[in-house]
Amino acid sequence: MKIFVYLSYIIYIIMNEIFDRTIYIGPDINGKGGISAVLKTYSDNLPEFHYLQSNSRHGTLAGLFYLIYLLTALLVYKYVLGYRILHIHGATGKSFIRKSLIISWGKILGYKIIFHNHGGETKEYYAKRGIDVIRKTLDKCDSIVVLSSVWKEYFEQTFGYKNVSIINNIVAHADNSIRTEKHNNIRLLFLGHIGYRKGIFDLLDVITDNKDFLDNKIELIIGGNGEIEKLKSIIEQHRLQNMVKYIGWISGRKKFELLANSDILMLPSYNEGLPISILEAMAYSKAVISTTVGGIPSIIKNGENGFLTEPGDKAAMFDAIKHYIDNPQDITIHGAAGLKMVFPFYPESVTKQLYDLYVSILKDA
Repeated sequence: MKIFVYLSYIIYIIMNEIFDRTIYIGPDINGKGGISAVLKTYSDNLPEFHYLQSNSRHGTLAGLFYLIYLLTALLVYKYVLGYRILHIHGATGKSFIRKSLIISWGKILGYKIIFHNHGGETKEYYAKRGIDVIRKTLDKCDSIVVLSSVWKEYFEQTFGYKNVSIINNIVAHADNSIRTEKHNNIRLLFLGHIGYRKGIFDLLDVITDNKDFLDNKIELIIGGNGEIEKLKSIIEQHRLQNMVKYIGWISGRKKFELLANSDILMLPSYNEGLPISILEAMAYSKAVISTTVGGIPSIIKNGENGFLTEPGDKAAMFDAIKHYIDNPQDITIHGAAGLKMVFPFYPESVTKQLYDLYVSILKDA
C-alpha cells in the first residue's frame, strides 16, 4: 500500500512538472464561445494551468493590448521561467491570423508548439485562404490537435501531416446539487450563436410550420448571442411566444440549471468542430437532436442517444421532435445512453490525453 501511495505521488509530481511548463493561449476564458468554455474547464481541472489571453471581448484596442503583452511575455516565460510548450487554441478568420503570428514568434523563441483547432468552418476557410498559405503556419507546429477522427483525416489527407492527434473536448461532471423542476411539456434547449450557421432559424421554421401540432407539447428555450433582433422578429411575426422563449446569453451555473431542467438539446448546425454544448447536454443525461457535420456523428448515434439529420432538413428535424413526443420514454433512455458515452470527455480522461501528448513532443526536444 505504501508503495502504491509513493508511486502515485511520483506520478503526480511528474505530471505537475510537465503541465507547469506549458502555456495555454486562446480567447478570454470568461468570454463567449466553445474555446473559452474549454479553457475555463482546463483552468478548473488541470494539475497546473498557465494562460495568456490572445484577444479581448472588450474591443479591438483592448485586444491589441493583450496580443502585444502576450508576445512580450513569451520572451520572459521562455528565457527566464523556462516554459517549453505553447498550447495554442484557435479557429478560423481573425483567430487564425492572430494565432499564425503567435506560432511564428513562438517558433523563433524555441517553444514546442501545439495548434489546437476548434474551427467548424476550417475546410471552407482554408480553401478560401489557400492550402499553401495555411501550410506555412501549420508546418511550424510540432503537433496539430483536432477534435475527432473526421478532422484528423482531413488534416492528414489535405496536408500529409503525421503529427495530428485527437484530444477530446473537455466537459465537467454534472452538478448534482442543481434542483430539477417538473414541467408538463417537452422542453427543448438551444445554446449557441444565433445565426444561419447554427441552424436556429431552421428550427424556428419547423416550429412555425407545425405550430398547431406542437402547441402545448413543446417549449423551446434559446440562449445565445448574435442576430437577436431577427430572432425576436420571427418569434413575434409568427406568434410563437407561447412556445419559444429567448433568454439571452447564459453561462456558468445558470447554463447548467437550464440543462438540468431541459429534456432535449437542439443544435441543427451547418458546420461544427465538436460542440461543447452537446457534450454538456450528454453529461446532464439529455437526448440530443443535431446534424451530421464535423465530429458530431462520433458522439451522437441515431436512435441510441439522440437523432441526427442532414443540415437544413426540416422535415427530418420535425420527425425527430415528433418521435420524442410520441415516445417520451426515449428521452430518458437516450439521455442515459449519452451519459455513458461522455466518460472519455471528463477531465480525468482529457488530462491523461494531454499529458501523453506533451511527453511525446518533448521527447524530440
